[in-house]
Amino acid sequence: MKIAARIEGYRLIDPPRHTELVRWKEDYVDRLLKRLDLRCVPWESLIESIGQRDPQFGEDLGAFYERCLKENRPPDYSLDSSGAVRPERGQYV
Repeated sequence: MKIAARIEGYRLIDPPRHTELVRWKEDYVDRLLKRLDLRCVPWESLIESIGQRDPQFGEDLGAFYERCLKENRPPDYSLDSSGAVRPERGQYV
């Protein structure tokens, strides 16, 4: 966890601050994280739920998401006769 690593950085340079931050993390951050109900939600489920409440926005968001998937997928590569990577036409390596 990044918070713990940052707090640990104070151990040698400012021991009193380190102690204060450790207590703060234990008293506030750790207790808060235990109470939060954080979950991963697939984009598709979120878009579907939005679409049930606002069909037009759900449709627009779904189209945007599909375009993002298309634009951000890794390129397809093939190998030429020498075994070198050759991108599909119109793509760069």
